[in-house]
Amino acid sequence: MSLKQYGVLKGRVIARRLGSGSSPHYQVHIVDDRGTNFRIAINVKCTSSDQIVQLPN
Repeated sequence: MSLKQYGVLKGRVIARRLGSGSSPHYQVHIVDDRGTNFRIAINVKCTSSDQIVQLPN
């Protein structure tokens, strides 16, 4: 899966939540230097290795 548009998010992790049941997404709450909040969701139930770009540390 290729992306036509993408960017880089730099910030501090404030919280995280493990995925479960019907929502197999690892969720991360991030705040950048300006105080803007972001929530990212990482699909942890991917069955195709070509969909995985990079695993979180």
